[in-house]
Amino acid sequence: MFFRTSLKFVSMEQIWIAKVISDNQDTKIDINDKEFVTGLLSEHMDKIQQVVKFYESMSKELQEINCYPEEYYYLINKIKFSFSEQVQLKKVVTKLLNSGVKIDMGAMERLGSGKEVLVCLDLLKEFANS
Repeated sequence: MFFRTSLKFVSMEQIWIAKVISDNQDTKIDINDKEFVTGLLSEHMDKIQQVVKFYESMSKELQEINCYPEEYYYLINKIKFSFSEQVQLKKVVTKLLNSGVKIDMGAMERLGSGKEVLVCLDLLKEFANS
């Protein structure tokens, strides 16, 4: 659930999950024991901070790389696209816009599905290239 929800807001490369291994076959812990959990994390705070700094810098770089066109955001907010369709959408929208092709957002929205939008945009791309 966490991962699926996160994908609505950031790209897969920007999602990071850390698990502090705290129990094993010999030792069980009560995760509600705040003092123990705080102590467990405190022991590794330097390492945690290093990882956080690394991902903060990576996130800034990804934001610069992933400047998606306005049309991309419009379409993904109006129509449901799978993750792979979102990747395809970014590529085709960027190519069309870089070629000077204007995309009729109203017409795309009326198509209703991500797959239909991609088929239409691919046809538009082929037409623009001929």
